[in-house]
Amino acid sequence: FWEDHYFRMMGGACMLRMEIPQYLNIDFLENEIIKTLKASNLFECNSRVRLSLYRSDGGFYLPTSRSLEYLIEVDKLSEKPLSLNKRGLVIDVFHDHYKPNQTISNLKGGNSLVSVLSSIFADENEIDEAIILNLDSNICETSGSNIFIVKGKYLP
Repeated sequence: FWEDHYFRMMGGACMLRMEIPQYLNIDFLENEIIKTLKASNLFECNSRVRLSLYRSDGGFYLPTSRSLEYLIEVDKLSEKPLSLNKRGLVIDVFHDHYKPNQTISNLKGGNSLVSVLSSIFADENEIDEAIILNLDSNICETSGSNIFIVKGKYLP
């Protein structure tokens, strides 16, 4: 889902009034991710990549610059090949706080308090994941991942 992820991030950067440099296109970032994986000796491993976009330094609530910068973090995952979890997941619904129903709420940030608190809830209750609801009590996501619904054999 790299292309979808890229366009979601760039759409979010536009919504936050960040100026996206022309060179920061999908191919450039993909190559930067590959270079980072190779430099970390993780290119041939199961790895997690976290690409973060952020506003350049300066200002408080009114930024002195609208420039965009990026950070790529990589972590090695399990040595085992990726496979479906045969035991399944133990999940519950997190009701302490809800995600607002606003366009800006769809932007992922480094400090999503609802995600942090739902992860703590999952840990305290010894479950694998907590489902986060919006203000209408509709399912949004889980504490650590997105939710995909499969109809038949394909994603809608």
